[in-house]
Amino acid sequence: MVDRRIHDGLTAWIEERGYRESGVLPSDLARRLDVEPEQLSAFFSLYVGCSFKEWRKRMRIKDAQSMLLENPSWPISRVGHAVGIEDYSDFRRQFKDVAGCSPSEWRSINRGVVRWLRLFFGKIKVVPRDRIRL
Repeated sequence: MVDRRIHDGLTAWIEERGYRESGVLPSDLARRLDVEPEQLSAFFSLYVGCSFKEWRKRMRIKDAQSMLLENPSWPISRVGHAVGIEDYSDFRRQFKDVAGCSPSEWRSINRGVVRWLRLFFGKIKVVPRDRIRL
């Protein structure tokens, strides 16, 4: 019952892009979902396999990856701000931790892939979670 409430609440929070908000602590999210912080922590450990902080970092970086391709004229710092990471060096460090390269390297590599796919398949849409749909 509690797991379902957490799942449904997290789904809504993701759709609202709540993970972009700065300063949100697990206790804040637990209060919003009307569960105990320990229950939320156990949910992340059991079903997600990482902490809330790590999960939010991954969500933000996946979101940033989509933005980097959808908005090629945006500076890297603007993308970081848009996903809730205000400090450029912190954004760069977190991005590299998740993606294995810097945001500018990632954009450069993947922009070439998207151009190549468009050449062969026409219009494509870049969607969150690194999936490219034809």
